[in-house]
Amino acid sequence: MEGLKTLKYFIVIILLLITFGGLTYFYLRKDSYSVYTVKQELFVKSVYATGFVKSENEVEVKSQVAGYIKRVFKDTGDPVRKGELLAIIENEPLREEIKQVEEEIKRISEKLSPDSSFRKSYLERIRAQEERVKLLEEKLRRRENLYKRELISREAYEEVKTQYESELHSLKALREEYNRAIKDLEGELRVLQRKRDSLLKEYERYEIRSPIDGVVLRRNAEVGEYINTFMETKPLFVIGEKGKTKTLVEIDEEYAPLVKEGQKAIVKLEGYPNKLFTGRVKKVYGKIDDRKKTLTAELEVYYTLEPISGMSVEANIILEERKVLAIPVKAVKNGYVILLEGNKKIKRKVLLGERFGELVEVLSGLKEGDKILIWE
Repeated sequence: MEGLKTLKYFIVIILLLITFGGLTYFYLRKDSYSVYTVKQELFVKSVYATGFVKSENEVEVKSQVAGYIKRVFKDTGDPVRKGELLAIIENEPLREEIKQVEEEIKRISEKLSPDSSFRKSYLERIRAQEERVKLLEEKLRRRENLYKRELISREAYEEVKTQYESELHSLKALREEYNRAIKDLEGELRVLQRKRDSLLKEYERYEIRSPIDGVVLRRNAEVGEYINTFMETKPLFVIGEKGKTKTLVEIDEEYAPLVKEGQKAIVKLEGYPNKLFTGRVKKVYGKIDDRKKTLTAELEVYYTLEPISGMSVEANIILEERKVLAIPVKAVKNGYVILLEGNKKIKRKVLLGERFGELVEVLSGLKEGDKILIWE
């Protein structure tokens, strides 16, 4: 019996302790609060945007033809001049054809040169024939005088005359043959030159050259890489002006009407994550991208550290900045706050405005310096 009494006594003590502890916790929990002094806060409305840094006058250089990259002459950071060779796409059959055509042009040009053996051979034959004609012409003149004086027969005169006319005809034919050969060679040369020019123009497409003066901002071309013009999306090179950049950002179309030129912008660069830069909206492009459903804006950013073209950026475009009376959201219960006046706690109705994160604007019911309770 004594043991049973002891057990009952022990249980009663435990229950009392639990009850006392619960009441103590409830009491402490009820009065667990902090005091907040009502004050002015800077409220900022902004639109978030992402984008990248792009060089001024930036140009993407792509290949117009498919093939393997044979040589690369420039790397990232190298200065380039307009027309300077950046890379070559391999096309050996075309190079061989150009070589053959140029060899043929050279062969024909040599034949057409004034001191060529081809011309000399023809001219020597023509001079020899001219000499024969000249001798026969003199002989014919003498025969003609003798025939007029009836010192020789008509047959003797006609024989020389026939020889002269035959040799004269051969001379004319040889001259015509020479002129025709020269003309044919000149015509063939013109055809070959046009063909060479056409082939060289075609080959120019396999020579990747810089379209502007500038610097190589990015090089994607690698020796041995195959370029597929139908599927290739990335440029072989990106050329631009070093040190001159612009910042382009994309804004969701639902916020696009809010963004205007001249609005302030706060920008963070991927390469400098702990640094913020200020700027403004320089230009708003007037068309929504149908695929992305975004609007592009150009920012003028006052960078204190030099950005690199292609670097990603995050931006907040400031739509509105104003100071308002604000209190923590959790201080409000059903439109009321607990105002602390000395040791008194007064329930006060408040009219609220916009919410900014964990704070809410107070339009009426409180003034700056008031102290309110925030229940923990």
